[in-house]
Amino acid sequence: MKKAILYLFLIIASYAEYSFASLRILYDCEAHDNSIVTSPVESSPVIHHRVRLNGSTFIKEVEDGEWFVEEVTCTQTGFTLKVIKFGTSPTLKNIFKIKVIAPNTYKII
Repeated sequence: MKKAILYLFLIIASYAEYSFASLRILYDCEAHDNSIVTSPVESSPVIHHRVRLNGSTFIKEVEDGEWFVEEVTCTQTGFTLKVIKFGTSPTLKNIFKIKVIAPNTYKII
């Protein structure tokens, strides 16, 4: 019985880890050779995203503000992120315009 419960726990744990990891989304841009990757922050009580430019550089303004990314749009010089913040009344909304300066360097404009 203990083995069956342990086996069931391992299946559920691996499924939960796989499901959470599969929520990562890659946004490629045809106007330039850069990308944005969004993934949920696992250990936070507030639902928000971790955003990376080209898979490596964290967009700290989004994570530090605990923003949830609703939409990513490619622009000629970078990206526009439409974000919301849960747990506030009323729900806050914001737009981050990201200018890509180099593959690992950005500026919020």
